[in-house]
Amino acid sequence: MPEQIKTAKHPRGLYVLFFTEMWERFGFYLMIGILPLFLRATDKGGKGMDNALSIDIVGTYVALVYLTPFIGGLIADRYLGYRKSIFIGGALMALGYLIIGIPGSNALLFTGLGLVITGNGFFKPNISTLLGNIYNKEELKPKKDIAYNIFYMGVNIGAFICNFVAAYLRNNYNWGYAFTAAGIGMIIGLIWFAFGQKHVKHADIIKPVQKEDMAMSKIALYVFVPAIIAGTIGWMIPGNLIGSDSNDAFIFACVPIIIFYFGIWARCQGLDKKRIGTLLTLFGVAIIFWNIYNQNSTALTIWADTYSYRETPAPAEKLLSPFGFLETVNTKPLEVPVIDEQFRTSLGADGKSKNRSWIKSLFSKSSQRQVAGRRRGFKISVYRNLSIDESFLDHSAYPHNCGLIWLSTCPWKRAFHSIEICLGYHHCRAIIAGDGFCLFIYRHLSW
Repeated sequence: MPEQIKTAKHPRGLYVLFFTEMWERFGFYLMIGILPLFLRATDKGGKGMDNALSIDIVGTYVALVYLTPFIGGLIADRYLGYRKSIFIGGALMALGYLIIGIPGSNALLFTGLGLVITGNGFFKPNISTLLGNIYNKEELKPKKDIAYNIFYMGVNIGAFICNFVAAYLRNNYNWGYAFTAAGIGMIIGLIWFAFGQKHVKHADIIKPVQKEDMAMSKIALYVFVPAIIAGTIGWMIPGNLIGSDSNDAFIFACVPIIIFYFGIWARCQGLDKKRIGTLLTLFGVAIIFWNIYNQNSTALTIWADTYSYRETPAPAEKLLSPFGFLETVNTKPLEVPVIDEQFRTSLGADGKSKNRSWIKSLFSKSSQRQVAGRRRGFKISVYRNLSIDESFLDHSAYPHNCGLIWLSTCPWKRAFHSIEICLGYHHCRAIIAGDGFCLFIYRHLSW
């Protein structure tokens, strides 16, 4: 009988990587959970984007997050090593989360997303590789599968906890606090990883390049350069083939990569050709699976936010309220004053102002006449759930091109005539505003 291999206990390096990965996944799944909601939200620092744009941004973010580990893994394998790559990636992600948490322009948002995408490329593939290297010892190989199961529980714990933290911070403060929590979590993970270096440094081994390995320059020339060129063509073609410019760019960029892989398969012979064929078949199945799975960050989240019944039962409300996980939402239709043709509040027989539901005002006959203004050269756009910043209501903030007119039942022609008298500027803007709808009207005047 062959001599039975003695197995050792799980090394401490497993628990170093377990908690480091837990905090990284805490931030990653916090982003996946709230990013589309943050982009669509109009309250508490949300960006107020429409569904199409928010889904486009989230989809691009997810796609690039899964692309960059290919590049980060190659760089770590051949140049940086795994520990250094983990520190670089973690630091970039922490900085990206903190920047997204800063209220401001979309430039900050896209800068933060870019840092998170780049950091994930350095971090994600290399922490798993480091764990595999730890268990390459003969006495630890029988425990490798169990080790990865334990390691993956760290992923699950981080993904579970982040939901409660994000809900509490968003409901009680604002969106920025939730993203800041992701950055702080990543910093905690890096500190834990730094203190555990003595347990993992022996596994940070850079293997020499083999003669059959493709050089980085050839990888760039055969894979990335054609993909970038094809993606650029997809972005610049007139119109959209698959919904948006970014979708077209990604699909076009995939074509040279698919050709590259099938070229390898065509050049192989014998058993190698069968193995690569099997691998490509698994790739095809994986593509279908991940396309469905990653709807959780876009379609599933928006469907749950828009169409699901999420009222908390009374007994559960008493239990959850102290933890700050619940939000009170007022769905009662808002009533607005009825205004006459001279923009004066109409009074009833009792001397009090007449009120009516804003939605009735918006779609009243006079509003229908207002929409007919398109025939007179107006450009009309309707936005749902759009909030107006208070500074927008201050005419001094826009002294040369803006005015605010509250419209209710006023005929369109007189309403615009009033704008001309009140403003007298070359570019006029009027707004119909209610609880959730705003109607923007633009017309260029030459006086």
